[in-house]
Amino acid sequence: MSQIRISRREFLCRGAGFAAYAVAASGNCAANAAQFRYAKPIIEAHTHLRVDPIEDIIKTMDAWNIGKAVTVSMPIPWVNWTTEEGAMALAKHLKPDRIIFFSTVNIKNADKPNFGESEAARIQRCVENGAQGIKMYFSPKGHPFSWFNVGLKINDRRMEPIYEACGELNIPLLVHLGSDEAAIAQLMDAAKKCPKTNFIAAHAMGHGLQPDFLVTRLKDNPNLYIDTVSVFARAGRQDEIDAARKFFTNHAERIVFGTDPVMSIFRPGSVEKWRDLKLPQGRNALEGENRAGLHLPDDVLDKVYSKNIGRLVGQWNPINFEYFKPTLELQVRALEDYLLHAIPELTQRGEDAGSPKVRVAMVPAEIEHFLEFVGRWLAS
Repeated sequence: MSQIRISRREFLCRGAGFAAYAVAASGNCAANAAQFRYAKPIIEAHTHLRVDPIEDIIKTMDAWNIGKAVTVSMPIPWVNWTTEEGAMALAKHLKPDRIIFFSTVNIKNADKPNFGESEAARIQRCVENGAQGIKMYFSPKGHPFSWFNVGLKINDRRMEPIYEACGELNIPLLVHLGSDEAAIAQLMDAAKKCPKTNFIAAHAMGHGLQPDFLVTRLKDNPNLYIDTVSVFARAGRQDEIDAARKFFTNHAERIVFGTDPVMSIFRPGSVEKWRDLKLPQGRNALEGENRAGLHLPDDVLDKVYSKNIGRLVGQWNPINFEYFKPTLELQVRALEDYLLHAIPELTQRGEDAGSPKVRVAMVPAEIEHFLEFVGRWLAS
């Protein structure tokens, strides 16, 4: 099956079979969950939240009937490869009944001896102290996230101890895929080698793949799930709507709802974009009628919106924030150093060396706000 290569706004609209459930938001900033028929609490399975506007985030969750949100830690390569693990743990510490915390694999150590074993042991400690899942980043060269790629393939043997640990701990592993079939093939291979590990393929619906491509891989890999991130673009033809509705209905147990708002410190974003764009888009795609969406029945929505991810994350781990404080302290020191040295250097040179698109997003005022907020909790 060949891959259809089209733009982000069109990838689901030409023979991909998923354009039907893709609709742009209406632009109504007053939109809220009351406009949709599904009234049960939803678990948002893929977010990158900022801890410093946590109260505004909870207000948005309440407005959209998001009972719980999975917030995912990221490594920050250009800030000494620190991770957001401590900040995400703090978010769960502040709102333990609303936040599900996913740690990440710090792949800066990929070339060190026993990388897989040491990371597996660290992941176990994270889970023992409150993490309920892991996020891994794999991106091809040229992708905006290519600075995460340190030469690891998804099915690299060095990763196997990490995958096996996730299976033994009964936690899911969310995998950021590249936009090529080779990455998906690598994930299929890893899923076969580690059948006890549950993999969630993030953005899998956004690669212009025909339905049969995903159907075959879901059938061949019972431990594989996909999320709904990247499903929204615009309305499609009736035959595409029917094909997409059939896919969701037949594979409802293997799909989790996510919108991927990026509000993390490395790429400042607004709560408003999540509230006014991504959540309306995501829910329109699944609940909208006619050419506006799939109009899925409630029993399918039950699984996609909450039951599947609820089953995958398992028991509700209490957070031990004291364990994650040192990680947050490392992030704080790295960001302070960035403000002191990197920002002035870049300003003097008049350019952004390294990762320009991402470095531009590192707004000093945003960092200072973050540091002021977390500083109070580190001092307590």
